[in-house]
Amino acid sequence: MKKIRVVKDGYEAKEAIEQFLSLGFRKDNIYLLAHEKDRTDELTNALNTNDIGISESGDNNPMANSFHFYKDELPSKFYSLGLSAEEVQQYVKELNWGRILVFAIKID
Repeated sequence: MKKIRVVKDGYEAKEAIEQFLSLGFRKDNIYLLAHEKDRTDELTNALNTNDIGISESGDNNPMANSFHFYKDELPSKFYSLGLSAEEVQQYVKELNWGRILVFAIKID
């Protein structure tokens, strides 16, 4: 199962993370993504998150994980999460508009 929220700022990102935790997602399965590295770093610091890749795991008590990629790597990372071509296109647009993605993946 996966849940994705598009948010506009750190406050909404924090709310989304808390919501996913309340739905039973583990901290190491919640991710935050902003298009620009500086924005990701800013949010990582503000939300006390780790900056790690999808394939890494571990519970270092982060609120959520964050990761950032160059523009040309985004679609392949989204596809690897099981998103459709339409979803990938929409989420890349959202990132280009300065929005933040918070998503959770639960592997059954």
